[in-house]
Amino acid sequence: MTESENFDTRNSVQLSIAKQFTADVMWTHKVHEKQAEIYFGYHECLYWIDVCLSFVTACGVFALARNLLPCYQWLIELLSIITSVLATGFAIFIKHCDFCNQARQHKSAAVRFLGIRNRLYQIVGDFRSGNRPIEDIRAEFAQIRETTQALYELVPQTTPKALAKAETALKTKKESSYSQVELNALLPEYLR
Repeated sequence: MTESENFDTRNSVQLSIAKQFTADVMWTHKVHEKQAEIYFGYHECLYWIDVCLSFVTACGVFALARNLLPCYQWLIELLSIITSVLATGFAIFIKHCDFCNQARQHKSAAVRFLGIRNRLYQIVGDFRSGNRPIEDIRAEFAQIRETTQALYELVPQTTPKALAKAETALKTKKESSYSQVELNALLPEYLR
Protein backbone atom coordinates (compact mmCIF):
# COMPACT_ATOMS: atom_id res chain seq x y z
CA MET A 1 0.00 0.00 0.00
CA THR A 2 1.42 3.37 -1.02
CA GLU A 3 1.63 6.38 1.23
CA SER A 4 -1.22 8.05 -0.70
CA GLU A 5 -3.50 4.99 -0.43
CA ASN A 6 -2.74 4.68 3.29
CA PHE A 7 -3.59 8.39 3.75
CA ASP A 8 -6.88 7.96 1.83
CA THR A 9 -7.80 4.91 3.94
CA ARG A 10 -7.15 6.81 7.18
CA ASN A 11 -9.26 9.72 5.93
CA SER A 12 -12.03 7.35 4.89
CA VAL A 13 -12.04 5.74 8.33
CA GLN A 14 -11.97 9.14 10.01
CA LEU A 15 -14.86 10.30 7.80
CA SER A 16 -16.88 7.22 8.76
CA ILE A 17 -16.22 7.88 12.44
CA ALA A 18 -17.28 11.52 12.04
CA LYS A 19 -20.50 10.47 10.28
CA GLN A 20 -21.35 7.96 13.01
CA PHE A 21 -20.59 10.51 15.71
CA THR A 22 -22.78 13.06 13.90
CA ALA A 23 -25.65 10.56 13.80
CA ASP A 24 -25.24 9.84 17.52
CA VAL A 25 -25.30 13.53 18.39
CA MET A 26 -28.29 14.08 16.09
CA TRP A 27 -30.12 11.25 17.85
CA THR A 28 -29.28 12.62 21.31
CA HIS A 29 -30.44 16.09 20.29
CA LYS A 30 -33.80 14.73 19.17
CA VAL A 31 -34.27 12.60 22.33
CA HIS A 32 -33.69 15.63 24.57
CA GLU A 33 -35.98 17.74 22.41
CA LYS A 34 -38.76 15.16 22.77
CA GLN A 35 -38.10 14.78 26.52
CA ALA A 36 -38.54 18.54 26.92
CA GLU A 37 -41.87 18.32 25.07
CA ILE A 38 -43.03 15.46 27.30
CA TYR A 39 -42.13 17.25 30.53
CA PHE A 40 -43.70 20.49 29.38
CA GLY A 41 -46.88 18.54 28.56
CA TYR A 42 -46.86 17.01 32.04
CA HIS A 43 -46.40 20.45 33.58
CA GLU A 44 -49.29 21.93 31.59
CA CYS A 45 -51.62 19.05 32.43
CA LEU A 46 -50.86 19.13 36.15
CA TYR A 47 -51.12 22.90 36.22
CA TRP A 48 -54.65 22.86 34.76
CA ILE A 49 -55.74 20.02 37.05
CA ASP A 50 -54.53 22.10 40.00
CA VAL A 51 -56.35 25.18 38.69
CA CYS A 52 -59.59 23.21 38.30
CA LEU A 53 -59.32 21.71 41.79
CA SER A 54 -58.64 25.15 43.26
CA PHE A 55 -61.63 26.56 41.39
CA VAL A 56 -63.96 23.83 42.70
CA THR A 57 -62.64 24.41 46.24
CA ALA A 58 -63.20 28.17 45.93
CA CYS A 59 -66.74 27.61 44.62
CA GLY A 60 -67.47 25.33 47.57
CA VAL A 61 -66.14 27.84 50.07
CA PHE A 62 -68.15 30.62 48.41
CA ALA A 63 -71.32 28.49 48.48
CA LEU A 64 -70.78 27.71 52.18
CA ALA A 65 -70.05 31.34 53.05
CA ARG A 66 -73.19 32.54 51.27
CA ASN A 67 -75.25 29.59 52.48
CA LEU A 68 -76.48 29.14 48.89
CA LEU A 69 -77.63 25.54 49.11
CA PRO A 70 -78.49 24.90 52.78
CA CYS A 71 -79.92 21.43 52.13
CA TYR A 72 -76.63 20.32 50.48
CA GLN A 73 -74.28 22.01 52.93
CA TRP A 74 -72.80 18.72 54.17
CA LEU A 75 -72.07 17.66 50.54
CA ILE A 76 -70.52 21.02 49.69
CA GLU A 77 -68.34 20.82 52.81
CA LEU A 78 -67.23 17.30 51.92
CA LEU A 79 -66.45 18.20 48.29
CA SER A 80 -64.62 21.34 49.40
CA ILE A 81 -62.47 19.36 51.83
CA ILE A 82 -61.69 16.65 49.24
CA THR A 83 -60.84 19.11 46.47
CA SER A 84 -58.80 21.22 48.87
CA VAL A 85 -56.73 18.20 49.91
CA LEU A 86 -56.31 17.13 46.28
CA ALA A 87 -55.31 20.67 45.23
CA THR A 88 -52.74 20.80 48.02
CA GLY A 89 -51.41 17.38 47.01
CA PHE A 90 -51.15 18.43 43.38
CA ALA A 91 -49.37 21.64 44.34
CA ILE A 92 -46.83 19.67 46.39
CA PHE A 93 -46.41 17.13 43.57
CA ILE A 94 -45.92 19.88 40.97
CA LYS A 95 -43.35 21.62 43.17
CA HIS A 96 -41.55 18.34 43.91
CA CYS A 97 -41.39 17.11 40.31
CA ASP A 98 -40.82 20.54 38.77
CA PHE A 99 -41.54 19.34 35.25
CA CYS A 100 -41.18 22.87 33.90
CA ASN A 101 -37.58 23.11 35.10
CA GLN A 102 -36.82 19.62 33.80
CA ALA A 103 -38.27 20.63 30.42
CA ARG A 104 -35.98 23.68 30.38
CA GLN A 105 -32.94 21.52 31.18
CA HIS A 106 -33.72 19.10 28.35
CA LYS A 107 -34.41 21.97 25.94
CA SER A 108 -31.06 23.51 26.86
CA ALA A 109 -29.33 20.15 26.29
CA ALA A 110 -31.07 19.78 22.93
CA VAL A 111 -29.90 23.23 21.83
CA ARG A 112 -26.32 22.46 22.88
CA PHE A 113 -26.35 19.16 20.99
CA LEU A 114 -27.80 20.99 17.98
CA GLY A 115 -24.80 23.33 18.00
CA ILE A 116 -22.44 20.37 18.14
CA ARG A 117 -24.34 18.66 15.33
CA ASN A 118 -23.91 21.72 13.15
CA ARG A 119 -20.16 21.81 13.83
CA LEU A 120 -19.99 18.11 12.96
CA TYR A 121 -21.75 18.76 9.64
CA GLN A 122 -18.91 21.16 8.85
CA ILE A 123 -16.31 18.55 9.87
CA VAL A 124 -17.89 15.93 7.58
CA GLY A 125 -18.01 18.49 4.78
CA ASP A 126 -14.36 19.39 5.35
CA PHE A 127 -13.34 15.71 5.27
CA ARG A 128 -15.21 15.21 2.01
CA SER A 129 -14.08 18.40 0.28
CA GLY A 130 -10.39 18.30 1.24
CA ASN A 131 -10.33 22.11 1.40
CA ARG A 132 -8.67 22.21 4.82
CA PRO A 133 -5.52 20.53 6.07
CA ILE A 134 -6.48 17.10 7.37
CA GLU A 135 -4.61 17.62 10.64
CA ASP A 136 -6.67 20.76 11.37
CA ILE A 137 -9.87 18.83 10.73
CA ARG A 138 -8.77 15.97 12.99
CA ALA A 139 -7.78 18.37 15.77
CA GLU A 140 -11.15 20.13 15.60
CA PHE A 141 -12.98 16.79 15.53
CA ALA A 142 -11.05 15.62 18.62
CA GLN A 143 -11.99 18.84 20.42
CA ILE A 144 -15.66 18.40 19.47
CA ARG A 145 -15.61 14.82 20.79
CA GLU A 146 -14.17 16.01 24.11
CA THR A 147 -16.79 18.77 24.38
CA THR A 148 -19.55 16.30 23.56
CA GLN A 149 -18.34 13.79 26.14
CA ALA A 150 -18.33 16.51 28.81
CA LEU A 151 -21.87 17.47 27.79
CA TYR A 152 -23.07 13.86 27.98
CA GLU A 153 -21.90 13.78 31.59
CA LEU A 154 -23.89 16.93 32.48
CA VAL A 155 -27.23 16.45 30.75
CA PRO A 156 -30.23 14.95 32.57
CA GLN A 157 -31.44 11.41 31.92
CA THR A 158 -34.15 10.76 29.37
CA THR A 159 -37.03 8.29 29.43
CA PRO A 160 -37.94 5.41 27.11
CA LYS A 161 -40.98 7.44 26.02
CA ALA A 162 -38.70 10.23 24.72
CA LEU A 163 -36.57 7.65 22.96
CA ALA A 164 -39.62 6.21 21.21
CA LYS A 165 -40.82 9.68 20.17
CA ALA A 166 -37.36 10.55 18.85
CA GLU A 167 -37.26 7.31 16.88
CA THR A 168 -40.62 8.11 15.31
CA ALA A 169 -39.52 11.67 14.56
CA LEU A 170 -36.24 10.67 12.93
CA LYS A 171 -37.15 7.43 11.20
CA THR A 172 -40.82 7.80 10.28
CA LYS A 173 -41.39 11.53 10.06
CA LYS A 174 -37.85 12.20 8.79
CA GLU A 175 -37.43 15.26 11.01
CA SER A 176 -34.02 16.91 10.52
CA SER A 177 -33.79 15.45 7.00
CA TYR A 178 -34.22 17.53 3.89
CA SER A 179 -34.13 16.70 0.20
CA GLN A 180 -32.14 18.93 -2.16
CA VAL A 181 -35.41 20.44 -3.38
CA GLU A 182 -36.45 21.30 0.21
CA LEU A 183 -33.01 22.73 1.00
CA ASN A 184 -33.04 24.89 -2.11
CA ALA A 185 -36.56 26.12 -1.32
CA LEU A 186 -35.30 27.38 2.07
CA LEU A 187 -32.38 29.30 0.56
CA PRO A 188 -32.54 32.70 -1.09
CA GLU A 189 -32.43 32.43 -4.86
CA TYR A 190 -28.84 33.71 -5.13
CA LEU A 191 -27.58 30.82 -2.91
CA ARG A 192 -29.34 27.97 -4.72
